[in-house]
Amino acid sequence: MANEEHTHAHLFVKAQTLLRAADRVLLVMHQNPDGDTLGSATALSLYLDDLRKPHDLFCANASPSNYAFLPNSNRIQTNPSLLVDGSHDVLVSLDSGDLVYAGIHNHLQERTKARHTIINIDHHKTNTHYGDLNIIDAHSSSTAEIVYNYFIHTEHPITTDSATCMLTGIISDTGGFSNLATTSSALNVASELLRFGARIWDIQQHTLKNKSIHALKLWGVVLSRLKRHTSGVVITVLTQNDIISCNASVEHAEGIANFLNTLDDSRAVFLLSELEPGKIKISMRSTQPGVDVSHFARVFGGGGHKKAAGLSIPGSIMVSGNSFHIA
Repeated sequence: MANEEHTHAHLFVKAQTLLRAADRVLLVMHQNPDGDTLGSATALSLYLDDLRKPHDLFCANASPSNYAFLPNSNRIQTNPSLLVDGSHDVLVSLDSGDLVYAGIHNHLQERTKARHTIINIDHHKTNTHYGDLNIIDAHSSSTAEIVYNYFIHTEHPITTDSATCMLTGIISDTGGFSNLATTSSALNVASELLRFGARIWDIQQHTLKNKSIHALKLWGVVLSRLKRHTSGVVITVLTQNDIISCNASVEHAEGIANFLNTLDDSRAVFLLSELEPGKIKISMRSTQPGVDVSHFARVFGGGGHKKAAGLSIPGSIMVSGNSFHIA
């Protein structure tokens, strides 16, 4: 562990050098952003503000409205022209196992690699190390925990705002300190962030206690379709029609997969979500020893952790009565 910490410290110094020398930085969050990628990016945005470093924030999708409380989240842009306009010499990818998951692979093909440097910061063991500088720690609960360690190793002051951003990321990826990502390190870092003034009440109100009637109706539809396979795998689906009929939105589906992971007699849980036409997102969770859902995800081009992984496939979900299939 001491050698690993030394390696990360060395990488943090390299990242600091690159960011300080950059003319303009682009912070990139993954598609369908969650609290970890958003919290990590906004914390680094505040860091760059402190350095008076020009920068932009990009995400392929609009961030969920419940994360609008995060400082600098109002600066997140979705226009892909940011990726190809040539104004950024350093790109920081946060919480993405590969550039496809980040939603920027096709756009970056339009640029020559010599025109920018990619800093890849992530905690997924399936990360493909696509960066020029890769800061990957599969032992961290979240990317936000890595960002916290960056602040500490570079001796950058942690403010109430940056602490709130990073704690949001940790709470998001630990399921409110309820899943297997809840390590002693995660709890220690969370405690330190509270000491720095993180607004945990705001985080709870916006991320853990924010379910509307429309959202709960949507969850009810998904729960009503739960089916157990003879292998012990439990499967359910969410369609675009469900979202429309419940007068809900895509962001209301956030948290369903983690909630399903509370089932006490399943080997794994698969949630198939049709969040856009012709594309199905498969979220996989497990709490069982010996079950590695990330292995399954990698076979189909996805990634993640042993107990929480995902992938995307082409297709549509067809529902008829109590049955469903992929077309």
